[in-house]
Amino acid sequence: MIMRKIIENKANRKDKNQISDFNKSFWDNIAPEKKMIIAWDMVKEAILFKGENNAGESRLQRSIQNIKRRKG
Repeated sequence: MIMRKIIENKANRKDKNQISDFNKSFWDNIAPEKKMIIAWDMVKEAILFKGENNAGESRLQRSIQNIKRRKG
């Protein structure tokens, strides 16, 4: 059985400081490894939401650039 801890915040949507404080304290209490897992899960969900089926095979965008120094 997987035990999950649910954290709830009841705040007025107009009170941006209270929401921001909650978000900061929430993410500060999560280990960096867990943050990466959560971020990757969000990437996969976004890919699936777009209708793509290969969410597990997503890759980082790779760009190539050539910079030349000006003469003179």
